[in-house]
Amino acid sequence: MQAQTALATETFKTRFGEVSFNESKAISFPNGILGMPNQKKFFVASMPEKRMERFQVLQSLCDTDVSFAVLPLASLTNVIDAADLEEVRQVLEMEKKDFLPMLIVSIQKTPSGARLSVNLRAPLFIDATNRAGYQIVLANSKYPVQHYLD
Repeated sequence: MQAQTALATETFKTRFGEVSFNESKAISFPNGILGMPNQKKFFVASMPEKRMERFQVLQSLCDTDVSFAVLPLASLTNVIDAADLEEVRQVLEMEKKDFLPMLIVSIQKTPSGARLSVNLRAPLFIDATNRAGYQIVLANSKYPVQHYLD
């Protein structure tokens, strides 16, 4: 008889609502996030609200008050040049199949609702296999900190 090990999924309360995560899926950010060098352990989960399903939650496991809405770069078209992404991938020594660029989303409240932007200047780069993440400020200054989403 073989023993089966079930991976425990836990519920975590974020500022976006309750999400599920598994500790084995934690992502280590050795350098932290810009402006938050002590935030070194995160997880990514689906957004709990259906209307925000294109986005994900990046939640700190160090401080429950620290979370970000993030958007996989693959969901946008031609906002960062392939050559710039390839340069970062090579510097970080990530395999192409494991290279997952993500963008931090900012939500600005306006009188008519909310306006969303992503930071193209300092994306997150996650190694899906090694569960390591880095936030890198791109050398090319053409990328704005606020790129508004339609």
